[in-house]
Amino acid sequence: NNEKGLFRRGQAYFGQKDYDLARNDFNAVLQLDPNNKAAKNQLVLSLNAIKAQLEKEKTTYRNMFERFAKQDLKKESKTKESNGSVESKKNAKNEIDDSLSEVDIISTDASN
Repeated sequence: NNEKGLFRRGQAYFGQKDYDLARNDFNAVLQLDPNNKAAKNQLVLSLNAIKAQLEKEKTTYRNMFERFAKQDLKKESKTKESNGSVESKKNAKNEIDDSLSEVDIISTDASN
């Protein structure tokens, strides 16, 4: 409950970029002494740093998920292309089989 100790620890946390812990310490200082201008200023700086850090994380994760989505689309398109070529080969084989069976029918009819 030492005002000066909490303030110094808050500054140390702020210096280590641990803004949540710094904010907690500056709030504790303000509970002990609501007129402490230095703690108010540091609290504002901590809150601004937290907001900036959250925005940076949002941007990072947004970009990361966009890249994952692009990679998934590429994989799906490659899979569809490979499946499409397999299906086209199957369709071609079925057409050939159908043609051969028609030739067999025609040749059987001609011999009868």
